[in-house]
Amino acid sequence: MRTIDIVPTFEGWQAAARALLREGVAPGEVGWREASPGEASTDRAHEAPTPGATRVPRQFLDLARQAAGAADPARWHVLYDVLWRLVRENRDLLKGDLWLICDGPEHSSGRQTVTFGARGIQIVTSVAGRRIGYFEDVVTTTATAEELAEAKERKSAYQKAVPLPPGRYRVDILVRDVESGAASIQHVGFAVPKFGTDLASSSLVLASLLEQVSDVSSSRQFLIGDKKVIPNLSGTYHRGAPVGIYMQIYNAGIDQTTLRPSVDVEYALIKDGKEILKTPEDWRGNSAAGQRLTLARLLDSRRLNPGDYSIEVRVRDRVSGQLLVQTAKFAIVP
Repeated sequence: MRTIDIVPTFEGWQAAARALLREGVAPGEVGWREASPGEASTDRAHEAPTPGATRVPRQFLDLARQAAGAADPARWHVLYDVLWRLVRENRDLLKGDLWLICDGPEHSSGRQTVTFGARGIQIVTSVAGRRIGYFEDVVTTTATAEELAEAKERKSAYQKAVPLPPGRYRVDILVRDVESGAASIQHVGFAVPKFGTDLASSSLVLASLLEQVSDVSSSRQFLIGDKKVIPNLSGTYHRGAPVGIYMQIYNAGIDQTTLRPSVDVEYALIKDGKEILKTPEDWRGNSAAGQRLTLARLLDSRRLNPGDYSIEVRVRDRVSGQLLVQTAKFAIVP
């Protein structure tokens, strides 16, 4: 593994990346480190003059310059990985389409595979329409020949985390089956809030799976901190299935005696406009990071009759006296 120290700018990364490409160094063989001002590099190969620059699409250069301005140190590895694939594997990597392949190649276990691949997600601002992100990932699942028909109909969840500054955005998702040519497109607008100093919270997420994760290296899919949170997008649960409730609280007041956040949280279950259950948060085993609190709870649905419900999470900051309420609706079916 080579460690490359770079000045944390687009130009610093670009010079190092050009030299690594020329030497044929794959992304998995490189570790990137942001050098402090005046610090000497541990690997000076990237300072050598480049005899001929590798040509890449202007689109990639624009995206790379924007990504270089982010704060996440992992951005240099991601950029080099994309650059490597653009130059060595697929010049059309950034073209905007997603692909879905069923009845894929045989898995090493002998089972047939169903493969879902995604490419060309475009996230644009609603004001200027400027593209600021994309992704390409491949997800596979296996099924026997007997299970394949059912597997094609089965719903699957996929997640991609994209760090964004506060603002309004739109994501355009195009899915195309490369076998049949069938395609579908979705346009979804959303806002990334800017949190100040007042009491605030994330969205209230109703989850189909909510569990503690000990081996965080196994998979980053749907991982938020030390919790795996797979959202239930339909909001429908079969009776008996636990209803996962996940939310984060920001800017909680700090009790100067205990030096811990001092917040009261109450969960209220509502049906037909009437409150049928109210439970306080007991905070045992709760995750707190400074002024941020994480709420993660499972609601037992075995005693709930089929029908429509809503859950309210009521928060009161004991220090500032501020209040907030987040609500989400769900349905119980037999």
